[in-house]
Amino acid sequence: MALDDFYPAGVSGKRLKASGFSPRGGMAHLALFLAETSSFPALSSSEAAKALVGVGLGEIVAECARVDVHGVVPRFLGMRGEGMAFGG
Repeated sequence: MALDDFYPAGVSGKRLKASGFSPRGGMAHLALFLAETSSFPALSSSEAAKALVGVGLGEIVAECARVDVHGVVPRFLGMRGEGMAFGG
């Protein structure tokens, strides 16, 4: 698990917790704790973000750190070679 996985899990967990669900296990509590941090500082410190910045794609990190701005959630369609494919 990487930081850029934990942060969105924590954000989702906060919403579930507000709806009455209870977190279970240390990882769930860690994700919830991490989600208390603002999105850009949390995500920009991840190894994935550093790699993107290193190849000149830092603007993607800022876009990914935007919370509650999209009306759809992509669906994982499967692996295509070594990459993941997503769709609507």
